Amino acid sequence: MHFKLRLIPAATAAVLLVACGGGSNPAPPVVYTPSSGIAVDGYLKFAKVVCDTNDNGLVDAAEPVVYTLGSAADSGKFTFPQGCTHGVIVSDGTNADTGLMFTGMLMAPAGATVVSPLTTLMALGMTQAQVIAALGLPANTDLLHTDPLAQTDLTLFKKALVVQQLVQKSTELFAGLTGLAGSVVMQSVYQGLAGAFATALKTGSPLISSGANPVVNVAVVQSLLALAAQVGQQILATGLFGSAAQTALAGIDLNAMAAVVAPAMQVQAQTLLSAPPATLTASATAAQSNTYITDYLKSVKTSFVGTPTSVTLAALTSNLTRDVTSGTSSIVAGASSTVLLSFDEATPAFTGMGAYGGALPSVDAAPAGGSGNALKIVKPVNPGTTWGGVYFGTATIPFTATRKKISARVYSTQAASVIKFKVEIPGGSNVEIASAPTGAANTWNTVTWDFSAVDITKAYQTIAITPDPDAVTSGQTYYIDDITLLGEAGAFSGTDYLAVADNAISLVDRGTTSVFSMTQFQTSPGISVKWPMSSPATLNVTLAEVGSFNLAPGQKLTAAVQISETTASGKGDVRAYIDNVSVSKTGNAITISVPSPASAKVYGVSSDGLKKAVIDFATGVAGVHNALTTSGINAILLGDVVNYTINNVSNDFTGITGLRGTYKVSIVVSDLPLRKADGSQFKPLTISVPTTLDASGTPTVVRPVTGWGLEGYVTLTN
Repeated sequence: MHFKLRLIPAATAAVLLVACGGGSNPAPPVVYTPSSGIAVDGYLKFAKVVCDTNDNGLVDAAEPVVYTLGSAADSGKFTFPQGCTHGVIVSDGTNADTGLMFTGMLMAPAGATVVSPLTTLMALGMTQAQVIAALGLPANTDLLHTDPLAQTDLTLFKKALVVQQLVQKSTELFAGLTGLAGSVVMQSVYQGLAGAFATALKTGSPLISSGANPVVNVAVVQSLLALAAQVGQQILATGLFGSAAQTALAGIDLNAMAAVVAPAMQVQAQTLLSAPPATLTASATAAQSNTYITDYLKSVKTSFVGTPTSVTLAALTSNLTRDVTSGTSSIVAGASSTVLLSFDEATPAFTGMGAYGGALPSVDAAPAGGSGNALKIVKPVNPGTTWGGVYFGTATIPFTATRKKISARVYSTQAASVIKFKVEIPGGSNVEIASAPTGAANTWNTVTWDFSAVDITKAYQTIAITPDPDAVTSGQTYYIDDITLLGEAGAFSGTDYLAVADNAISLVDRGTTSVFSMTQFQTSPGISVKWPMSSPATLNVTLAEVGSFNLAPGQKLTAAVQISETTASGKGDVRAYIDNVSVSKTGNAITISVPSPASAKVYGVSSDGLKKAVIDFATGVAGVHNALTTSGINAILLGDVVNYTINNVSNDFTGITGLRGTYKVSIVVSDLPLRKADGSQFKPLTISVPTTLDASGTPTVVRPVTGWGLEGYVTLTN
């Protein structure tokens, strides 16, 4: 299949490195009253900001657009030069702290100077007082004008992160179940679910408590997810997303799924809320990049067809919560966890239960929220006693080199309990580990102990459990259930994506085929290309569809490329983009259509840095219509496109055929689920393309393009 989309390919862009063009003439100055703000989810750099001039809460074609700044000092800041007296909508870009791409949609009412997850709730119907009450914030908090990241106390920022985490992960879940990819589905679902959260939080119980040690209420999380499930199903079942979404959701009990997911999402949210300032960025990066909840639910999706039993739901909830808490996986075959003791066995799986320190152990019915029986431990009623617990014999614990973590569900009448867990070789050595503090009193929590120090050649056949060994907790009661040796931790990269087969591309020129690996391309001097290139030369790429994905009707993509000289003295730089390209998928074919009029520009700087120019390529690419395939080789007519471009710029540039040397190449494509052959992501990358220059050649307007990107090197040879 030949593909002839004129996207200003990398080799062509090098034309501008010896450009002798100049800058454009500026228009007469007009005086306006600018308006500025800042986008915060961590500061969002290179994000798209739309002034919602018709106040319909949607991004419409004619509305003013600006982009947030990306420098360290100005990340997240934006300015409408002509002013904006309406609400604003923020999308795309990357988080300056975590480096992750932003795939949601933030909003703020008219007059706001801050756009955040909390102003989004206000734009979708909550009053400031209602948001403050729902999140346990001080009554005088000004959400519309207070930058959460600029405060010494990061409580406001943490609570904004909690809201963002819950909405974003709910979006990923409900959109992910359909197999749909791209901004059309993600941003539509995000906005709908944020609206559902706003509706539920207006009058319900607070999501987050106030005070010095705030807690995310798991019951409220579950109610939010239940409403989100209804709204998500309504959004995804509309004709907007086509029949594929409706088919994917047919028969799925999303309310049951919401109940399973809620405790795991609460764990992620509470981790953000409780993170010390020094580790907050690391915690946010881990939480926001973690796709395990969606991956797990997709792997057990058939369990939610019809009406799942309470036993099934309890098991799924326990597994998911444990995995999210401990960083393990129950998805990959052969790496699943092993339940050592559930206390529901027909024949007891333990022997010789005894007590120490006056504790009273027994096996009793689990309290509310539990399942079946559990081990019950009552601390002795003795004001001076701290040490008391239970021990018993078990079958040999099957530790391996990669399986050394044990988890259990814990219920305590004492908040923030610490549980010590000991494994012992009868008559020999032992290893004892203290858990992290549990959550609120009278709730079930999953805790984990890391037994990295065990000797896997030994038989550990005794377990001892000591609740709160360093605190006087007379008369307190503890329940322990589902003691589990966890499965191997494993990255699950999703099941529905487009991959570059074998991480390889090939160039066919003058009868010679050269095969290049991604690793070779990414390491200087990279891949060698004969210059000038022959018109019949083709770039061959084989794409593989892993699983099955779809693109919602109306999906657009943006592509960009940047070429830079690598010599110490060379200042040559060229950047190009094409915008608003329609992309759709039918079977194995991915169809790409460039609209007319199109939006495509190239910016270039000469090797000496003295000459700069912007060229509009809209006419050359308008109306191009081609398709890629996931069932064979895609042969891109690179030479034809290169020479087409040379002919179109010959009036402005010279010295093209004399180009030699190594150039750094960066390529970005947005809104395609494109990954490496092993399923790992390409890295988030932004290419900023100047589109307007003043008389001195200084850029006055810049168009950033953010997406999954690839950086490498091309060496032009004889």
